[in-house]
Order: sequence, then structure tokens, then C-alpha cells
Amino acid sequence: MDEIIGHAIYKCLCCGYRDKVRGKRKDYKEIYVCPKCNGAFVDIYHLHKYQTKNPAKDIEVTPLLVIELENETAVPKVFYQGKEITRKTIVAFGWETKKADVESDGLMYDIDYFEPVDGVTCRRGYRLRRGKFSFDDE
Repeated sequence: MDEIIGHAIYKCLCCGYRDKVRGKRKDYKEIYVCPKCNGAFVDIYHLHKYQTKNPAKDIEVTPLLVIELENETAVPKVFYQGKEITRKTIVAFGWETKKADVESDGLMYDIDYFEPVDGVTCRRGYRLRRGKFSFDDE
């Protein structure tokens, strides 16, 4: 019975490649490595075991930058890549939506702070300038 040669149709969960795989019953596997992209190459009758209904829901994304301001006179709380930045000296953020002219949209942030390193206080910061803010003078 193990010598029966059959086939199964497989589909890659990454690139969508489909192919018929022939082989002996004893060599059957539900999942292989995709020959096109090295993704998960799964027997179509078992796809439900390996697919998630909403893969984006399963992935936790840490925001790049979060700025919280309680009121007009409060010191802003700043989180960069999930880490709270303390001892801030400058917090600046700018964003502009795209308009008809080509160089109208942009994003800018400047975060300067002090951090103790080996007993010495060092000035650190994060900065990004894109679009129209790339051309602004400092």
C-alpha cells in the first residue's frame, strides 16, 4: 500500500505559487519548502491549519514616535520606538499633506535630550526630515 504513487496540489502561503507534487504515499507531507521563494508550500486541503484569518492582527507593531501632551503648559511625554525619552531639551514635529505642487508634502521631527553615559552627560537626539522639510534651513 505504501508504494502507491499519487499527487497533491500545494500552494505557497508567501508567493501564491501552486504546483502538483507526485510521490509515494509513505513520503507524503502536509507542508514543504516552496521551490520558488522558500516560503511555506502547503497541501491545499490543509491550508486552513496554516493560514490566519487576519495576519495583521497577530503582529504587534511598535509606533516609531508618540508624543503625548496633557495641556498647553505640560512637558510632552515622548516615546521613540517604544522607549520613553527623558531629559528632553527639544521636541519638534511637523507634517504637511500633499498639495498640487510636487514638493508640498513632508515630515519632520527633532528630539534632543541628554543621557548619562559612563558618568558623563551626553547630548543625543533623533531627527528626520522628508519632503518639503528636507529643503528647510536649520
